[in-house]
Amino acid sequence: SSAASEWLAAGQPWFGRGEAWEGRSVALSNRADGKRVLRIAGCRTEDMGQWAGATPQALYGATVNVRAKTSPGTSTHLVLSFLDEKGKHLDAWRIDRLPPDPAVQETTLCVIAKAPPTAKYVGFGLRVLNQINDDFAEFSDASLRRLDP
Repeated sequence: SSAASEWLAAGQPWFGRGEAWEGRSVALSNRADGKRVLRIAGCRTEDMGQWAGATPQALYGATVNVRAKTSPGTSTHLVLSFLDEKGKHLDAWRIDRLPPDPAVQETTLCVIAKAPPTAKYVGFGLRVLNQINDDFAEFSDASLRRLDP
């Protein structure tokens, strides 16, 4: 969705991809309190993220507020990852995942990690997999920050 790109910080590298799927919906809206919300519903595979320059050995934190309904088998999570100068992933992704629950949940997902010595880029992303029935995920206040001076 072209609207989804506006949700990310202006001028920053970003990526978004999704699998075509009947009922798939990715939409950006403004809540009554003025916060922007990215709503993903009925999606098989959906990713939205952003990369930024990284300082090796620096500490980074990614957070996002999420309101979602997640059936068993549905995956809603925040990912933090690092790339080297050649664009190769370093170490394993760090993930915070919302547990399945038939009720609507509201929480903040958070991942904190130290950049490997050869890190050139740090990235964070939102990932939703296998939404069924009335599953949805609403993301707001996404943030990627360097935590040390």
